[in-house]
Amino acid sequence: MVTKRDLKLAKTIKKYRKIAGFTQQELADKVGVSQKYIQYLESAKSTHSLKPIYKIAKALKIPSEDLFK
Repeated sequence: MVTKRDLKLAKTIKKYRKIAGFTQQELADKVGVSQKYIQYLESAKSTHSLKPIYKIAKALKIPSEDLFK
């Protein structure tokens, strides 16, 4: 079940990825996950663990807390 928090996280990851000028593939390469995983996160179709989320924040050069605001 997709929660409001999942939808917010998905929207925030996509927003910061675009601000950073990364494609989904480029972000996936930096994080060490597949492009499909990034796509699923951005569409809130995937459950997520915190480890990739922290890596995403690091790759986007933002505090991880900003992804949850």
